[in-house]
Amino acid sequence: MCIRDRLYGIGCWLTVLDRATGYAREVMSGGAFGCHPLIDKRRNLAVVYLPYSQKHKSDGMGRVYNDSHAVVLQMMDLVYAAIPAQPETIHASPSGNHVPPFVSWEDAATNLQAALDVAMNGDAVLAGAGTYNMTTQLSVNAAIAMTGVSGPAATVLDTQASNRCLYVNADALISGFTFTNGAITGAGGGGIYFDGAGTVSNCVIRSCRSLDQDRDGGAIFMNGGGTVTHSIIRDNQSARFAASVYAIGGGLVSDCYVSNNVAEDGCGGIFFVSGGLARRCEIRNNEPCGGDILNGGAFENCILSDNYANGITIWNEGIVRNCTIAGNGNAGIT
Repeated sequence: MCIRDRLYGIGCWLTVLDRATGYAREVMSGGAFGCHPLIDKRRNLAVVYLPYSQKHKSDGMGRVYNDSHAVVLQMMDLVYAAIPAQPETIHASPSGNHVPPFVSWEDAATNLQAALDVAMNGDAVLAGAGTYNMTTQLSVNAAIAMTGVSGPAATVLDTQASNRCLYVNADALISGFTFTNGAITGAGGGGIYFDGAGTVSNCVIRSCRSLDQDRDGGAIFMNGGGTVTHSIIRDNQSARFAASVYAIGGGLVSDCYVSNNVAEDGCGGIFFVSGGLARRCEIRNNEPCGGDILNGGAFENCILSDNYANGITIWNEGIVRNCTIAGNGNAGIT
């Protein structure tokens, strides 16, 4: 617990409030000015000095009642709401002892989802080197920073073709991982699914697949947003469009290397529908083409070369600005 603020009273009773049950428990009395409330949001507890004048009887079972109970609840609701929890650093490691709340490497969670489940907005989740074998997707639902501290070559998330690797629907930053062997049916994004938010940086997304012929995005699906930057996207497959990245309604792919991705129907590389931007990317050796734009989207300062068919195919409208397009199997741009 951490001292967060002050309440002032001449004579005080130290009272613990468990917000999960609504019970307040008297701990000790004191007489100092400037009494200190303490908050532990993670354990859903709060500690406050309660002035003598507001103290009433206890029922002998740790529950304060009558006016005192109401005052404690009101006071702590105000304090609890007004004082944000301090950011924590949460650890994960295949060799950890898995002791919640995972605040040291010794006590680290042995699976990343357990670490994420205790994380709150603003927290850092550090993952040690190793391979994290998973059978369910990793879900990031808070604005946290999750980092593979030894980098993507040493920190691997492998779903063993049983599920998608990563789902993100919060303003989170994920960096330093390899996502591999993701596979999904009934949806897009065998590697990563961005549900409108999130950033992936300094990662490798490889050997992932979308398996249905009416779904897109073998490696990555962006639904209305999301960012992938300074990453490698390679050797992915799609049963329909966009073996690498499929973005609908927005999304940013920046400073990435996109290669050797194969789609059954079209665009092994990056496919934008109604918005999206690829910037400073190198898009090579994808099958059949490097990029597609349907009803809006843009490629800026990219290299598209040596793709099996077209460099870029534009349907209805799209922007290609200051790109190098050369050595593709068919046309540069159609």
